[in-house]
Amino acid sequence: MGTAVLLAGFAFAPQPVLLVAPDGRVRGTNRRAANLFALDEGDSILDIAAGGRRAIADTLGKAATCSLPLPVALNCAGRRMLFTAWRVAGPLSPEIPLLVLQGDESGRMLHNLAAVDLQTDPTEGADPTWPRQKQQDMAAEAARLRRLSETDHLTGLLNARGLAARMRRDLAAPTAAGVVLYADLNGFKALNDRYGHAAGDAVLRAVGAALRDVVGGAGVAGRPGGDEFVLWCPGQDTDGLARLLSQTERAVAAPVSWQPPAGGARVALRATASVGGAAAPEDGATLDELLAVADARMYRCKSQRRAG
Repeated sequence: MGTAVLLAGFAFAPQPVLLVAPDGRVRGTNRRAANLFALDEGDSILDIAAGGRRAIADTLGKAATCSLPLPVALNCAGRRMLFTAWRVAGPLSPEIPLLVLQGDESGRMLHNLAAVDLQTDPTEGADPTWPRQKQQDMAAEAARLRRLSETDHLTGLLNARGLAARMRRDLAAPTAAGVVLYADLNGFKALNDRYGHAAGDAVLRAVGAALRDVVGGAGVAGRPGGDEFVLWCPGQDTDGLARLLSQTERAVAAPVSWQPPAGGARVALRATASVGGAAAPEDGATLDELLAVADARMYRCKSQRRAG
């Protein structure tokens, strides 16, 4: 009875809503969640946990025993979606604790959690440290989810969102300087077509690791998508830009030893990159300006390579 009443209340909510037991087993979904997730009653949301099964199991356990909403990240159609998990109290859930997971497609909860302060909570209780500990748990989980949301799952580099956030932060200073490189792999589709996507993924991971070494502690590397990579090094000048261009081309060209999953001889996969760069403030003072210049120079490099 309680499950049916709860689901009726959420049936037409615009946000996806999942009703789950503390062990992660699905007890029901509303229409929006049914359209997003292929989950039947009895399926486990641990199987689609964005942060790993153990992490989400721990969060569900905490949510089942406290009165504060906690963040949970699930994988949905290749992207991470944040949910708030909160315990149902009272007569609607008399037999076993139930948790409502309500989707946060707007991203507002992540923003709010990131701003959680650790000042004394006015909530009264027998243990005065309880509210502060829960706030610390929420802040730590929010930081973890932010890292996940800003990281490319294949290479471990920053994704487009994380890269933009870092560059905008660095460029906010009135005297900001730095260099950005835009690299696009040459012939990557042909490599994928010949050897398969597993080989392509191996090349992308190897290129990501090489570019992380190129920037070292002087900056960050990112993969905004596909076979495109961006390097950002704050504080560098045009001399540093020329040096990074050369280092990037050499790093990408290093052969990648790969063995087909089905067995067979190892293959030395080789990639090259067309690279364009821009320097702040000479070529622009904002993220969009710098990326536009670097992108245009990268395409000029690619056109010259094709012509020559």
